[in-house]
Amino acid sequence: MVHGNTLVAWNSLDGGKSGMGITESTIFRRFSYSLQFDPSVYDGVDLVFVNPCSKKIKIYINGSKIVLAPFAVAVAETDSGSMISYESTCAFLRPLVMGKKNEFIDCFHG
Repeated sequence: MVHGNTLVAWNSLDGGKSGMGITESTIFRRFSYSLQFDPSVYDGVDLVFVNPCSKKIKIYINGSKIVLAPFAVAVAETDSGSMISYESTCAFLRPLVMGKKNEFIDCFHG
């Protein structure tokens, strides 16, 4: 099983079965997310998105659109300051958050 917020890739214990792409994605709906932390304590914040789906997904953040191929990774740089929000065609999409302050980096799930 691949680490994440939802089951993405799996193998049965006996190795007889496996699968990928269980997380939901849709072209008909955008899921909205707001990260629950104060980004103003950092000099900058990067969000690392991983597409857990077997289809491409779209992420809308800071007026930009990111299109991620199946199981691909992208990094979105954001300014420190106000609340960080984004929309996606993928359900349960939680990025890895990297808050940068001087020579330190704080990493956690969004």
